[in-house]
Amino acid sequence: MPVFSGGSSGVDTLLGSNVGFFTGFLLAVTALARNKVNESPLLEILIKFMGGQFLILVIGFAFLVIQHEDLSIAKSLWKFLPGLIVKSILGTLIVVVTNKIKTVKSIQ
Repeated sequence: MPVFSGGSSGVDTLLGSNVGFFTGFLLAVTALARNKVNESPLLEILIKFMGGQFLILVIGFAFLVIQHEDLSIAKSLWKFLPGLIVKSILGTLIVVVTNKIKTVKSIQ
């Protein structure tokens, strides 16, 4: 999401159409940090990643619908689900591999 593209800057840029996604991101990060994702079983890590990203999308699109007073915007949320799934799988793999590396290093 190119928030500051074209030389735009300032609070107005952050409080525009992106405010919902930033809000969702902060809530998702807070929730994931409290749940210690790296100590969970594989499936639970995947579910947490998907839940966090879905939270970001839902809150972001909710803000867009409210700002533009157009409910049809919410219909495009589903187009982002394949990317959400791929990113969640990649994030899960990164956590699992990182944990394995830490385990191997601690044994040595």
